[in-house]
Amino acid sequence: MKVLISGGSGFIGTNLTQSLLEHGHEEVRILTRDTSNKQGNEQVKYFRWDVENGELDMAALMGVDAIINLAGENISDARWSEEKKDKIYNSRINATNLLHDKLKELRTRGLPLPKKFVSTSAIGIYGDRSDEELTCDSSISGDFLAEVCQHWESSALRIQNLEIDVKILRVGIVLSSEGGALAKMLPAFNLGLAGRIGTGHQYMSWIHIRDLCDLYRFLIEHDTEKQVINGVAPNPIENIDFTQTLGRVLHRPTFIPLPEFAAKTIFGEMSQIMLASQKVSCEETKACGFEYSFNFLEAALRDTLKNHSE
Repeated sequence: MKVLISGGSGFIGTNLTQSLLEHGHEEVRILTRDTSNKQGNEQVKYFRWDVENGELDMAALMGVDAIINLAGENISDARWSEEKKDKIYNSRINATNLLHDKLKELRTRGLPLPKKFVSTSAIGIYGDRSDEELTCDSSISGDFLAEVCQHWESSALRIQNLEIDVKILRVGIVLSSEGGALAKMLPAFNLGLAGRIGTGHQYMSWIHIRDLCDLYRFLIEHDTEKQVINGVAPNPIENIDFTQTLGRVLHRPTFIPLPEFAAKTIFGEMSQIMLASQKVSCEETKACGFEYSFNFLEAALRDTLKNHSE
């Protein structure tokens, strides 16, 4: 297949590109804001888009078989000021709407459309749910992240009106030393300055970066009955157990907790990412036929960090 990845320059997109090529896909195209410093080749090609100004190089869409939508402002690199929250929201919804509009334009011109569109969402859509087991049919929350995810998914689902098969992947905490939540945790853990967050009993639903890439690939390669699935591993774990497991893998102590009030003082509204409990099920994902390489946290962390240097 020829696959287009929007927002494909980040750590997930980089790993996904490699996975697609290793598994025999013909070409990966990446939408990025700046192509000037990107070196493409016969298999990886970069195309410019500017979401704020509604611009997208239409050549990127020509002849692609599938689109994987990863675009979105980083939610955990700064406190959530009103300006930051606007960027988090607009970067996701406006990017997806832009893809919809350009695909519609393609159809109006009588040109072929991709068969598959896989759009990212997040388990943040469920909000803080204690130890409730969450499936794709669980109710959604009313907080900021849930609202973002709900509108993000709605924007993506509009694309099915173009007779394109749309799937939504609600992604959990991605385990990678290259980016995401784990990479941000490592400096404190390496120094032995980490511990549980809040009570430590909030559930963390995680997925190894390799499994996540395999799951995106699975969704463009196979027809699945479920339209929305959870991108999490089979065994969610409480924060205190996650902390102890990571400390054990790194051979570091984990005795210094971060109380809830301190997390809220330091990180403001963004602290909900750390304090919300989401025990998310992947039974529907497995029912689609997907097989995980990493079912348990310790094995996933050991693999992720095997080449990690402090």
